[in-house]
Amino acid sequence: MNEQSLIDDGEANPTKELNLDEALQLAIYLQQKSRHDEAVELFGRILEVVPDHVDTLHYCGLSDYFLGNTEKGIERIELALSIAPDYIHAINNLGNIYLRTKDFNKAEANYRKVLALDPDFHAASNNLVVALKESGKIVEAIDTLLQGIQLDPYLKMHYQNLGQLFRQKVDLKNALDIYLEALEQRTFNANTYLLLGISLKLSGEDESAIRLLKKLLEREPNNVLAQHTLSAYSGEDVPPRADDDYVRKTFDNFAGSFDAVLHTM
Repeated sequence: MNEQSLIDDGEANPTKELNLDEALQLAIYLQQKSRHDEAVELFGRILEVVPDHVDTLHYCGLSDYFLGNTEKGIERIELALSIAPDYIHAINNLGNIYLRTKDFNKAEANYRKVLALDPDFHAASNNLVVALKESGKIVEAIDTLLQGIQLDPYLKMHYQNLGQLFRQKVDLKNALDIYLEALEQRTFNANTYLLLGISLKLSGEDESAIRLLKKLLEREPNNVLAQHTLSAYSGEDVPPRADDDYVRKTFDNFAGSFDAVLHTM
């Protein structure tokens, strides 16, 4: 067997021999169809020819994990990363394996590596939130989502997941108080309060959203966005007509159903 002749593709064409790239694509196809035993066999044949093929090591590690061979899967992905340390998708998926096996500290470390390489990698950002939440680091989880909102104010996923984070917290009032206490120890940022208020509203926590917006207006009584938002949420002191641009930016772009937080393999 050599790199140009790895396997006969019996499904597609019994007479055609596959080169390395074609064999890899077939193995990935088998993996996507949850045919992990067949995928691992084919990944293994590729690795016999090219033992340090990073994509094959990465994807084979995933199938190892799905077959219950978690340690072997981690070992393969770590080997891929020893060859290609900046392989973002492999780092993210290694974090996913650690997250699913409840090793939250290692999951967090891998997601942070991804974001250090690419701050716009939204999947890792949301996965990091899950790891932080499961570790009980609620303030850090909220901070991560707020940072994502600052980078991309119109990405609905961030608002939805922030609201979901609050909604899933049994002691919402205590969680909010802890975060507000942390906020007060930093440089005041009105937008952070406003975003939290919107997210609380999206999660169905109207009273908490109103309380937070009132706290914002204590600090910035002339904040028009906060005034409009509080009026809309409380039904009190509603202006005759809100500014069209305000309505479009503040409400229309934040609507939608909750997305799944975890972006998996």
